[in-house]
Amino acid sequence: MKRSRPSLRSAVSVLSLLAVAAVVNRHLPTLERLAAHALPVASGLAVAALALLGLGWGAGKLVGAWRRARRQRAIRLADIDRMSGHEFEHYVARLLAHRGFDTRVTQSSGDLGVDIVAHRAQARYAIQCKRQNANVARTAVSDAVAGKAPYRCTHAMVVTNRYFTPGAAKLARATQCVLVDRDQLAVWLLELQQHHGRRALSRDAV
Repeated sequence: MKRSRPSLRSAVSVLSLLAVAAVVNRHLPTLERLAAHALPVASGLAVAALALLGLGWGAGKLVGAWRRARRQRAIRLADIDRMSGHEFEHYVARLLAHRGFDTRVTQSSGDLGVDIVAHRAQARYAIQCKRQNANVARTAVSDAVAGKAPYRCTHAMVVTNRYFTPGAAKLARATQCVLVDRDQLAVWLLELQQHHGRRALSRDAV
């Protein structure tokens, strides 16, 4: 039986493979060096990608925590805004007690402009509490400062669920009266919540 000759296409394929093998064999050391350098680079890129993914996850956690803190802060201040003046005074006394003060809420009538007397170490504060819907004017500052002498206090303080007018802030600087506005009050509330849990926000806990 007569054998068939290899086709021209098969011969060309064989020659091409031989040529490729010769080129690879000739440049094998160079290819090995390139591979040795490429592997660390690829590993570094993989590590960087994982790091970026980790940073993205961490940033997402931080954003989520920030949003939760804003929601919780709004809830706490909303609870304060719904309190009566008497409830607010007792709640401020509780916040001060949590911060290490010994406190006493004065009588509702004839308090001489002082709602709470609080002392810690050598400092004794005459405190005026203002739970209201408008910013606090300078009258509250002058009342607290004037109330220091009758209660034998060394310092004056005004605590509010709002903010202070420029006139009130100016008088406080001149008389060294401590002002606690809505933002600082939120910090105090957060500290109390972290220590006692969400029940610290309840009006029933006042």
